[in-house]
Amino acid sequence: MTELFKTICADPPWSFGDKLPGPSRGAEKNYSVLSIAEIENFLVTENLVNQIAPDARLFLWRVASQQEEALRVMRAWGFIPKAEIVWLKKTATGKRWFGMGRQVRMEHEVCLIGIKGRPEVLSKSIRSTFEAPYTRHSGKPDAFFDIVEQLSPGPYLELFSRVPRVGWTQLGDEFPKILNEEQIKAFLSSPVDLVSELEKAQHKHFCDALDKTTQIPAEDWYIRFD
Repeated sequence: MTELFKTICADPPWSFGDKLPGPSRGAEKNYSVLSIAEIENFLVTENLVNQIAPDARLFLWRVASQQEEALRVMRAWGFIPKAEIVWLKKTATGKRWFGMGRQVRMEHEVCLIGIKGRPEVLSKSIRSTFEAPYTRHSGKPDAFFDIVEQLSPGPYLELFSRVPRVGWTQLGDEFPKILNEEQIKAFLSSPVDLVSELEKAQHKHFCDALDKTTQIPAEDWYIRFD
């Protein structure tokens, strides 16, 4: 019997409904988005409800303009909000990030933490904020996943994944169906104007998987590195 997931991370493709100028400003110009109702029903739609352990922890990224909606999603997925982690963004040179915002200019993102049952806490020394460089639109840094693994036990499930991660089961429509050695090497050697140096650094853990196989299949957008 497959072991149930004890830790879930999700960065839903929230729909903002605004029309920002420019070719890349706004979520809908960077990836497919879902309505709040679609996100609330996601676990049912993807047949994941019965794959989550009775004692589990959810890390749910929210956007500042949809705080109530994020809490609705967390409760719809069967979790109780308990805490949050704040990512303080930095530039590549370590300066404070200066983002967009209609009220204030955003330099942070918030990840809600919710629980069901009584999940194990692996470390009692994890702080509620961390600093890491901005990667790309909606991308989350490796430092966040390091915190998750220090705090919460596996098996690990990431929803709405964009970057393959060792030791995780992942689901996301931006995932390639097949990752082979040639594709990964081509990505890592792409010119800077096509792929940022930060993105390349985030993808270097692909090499860990290449030590075991040169072709990593993914069925129905799922992929797991063990």
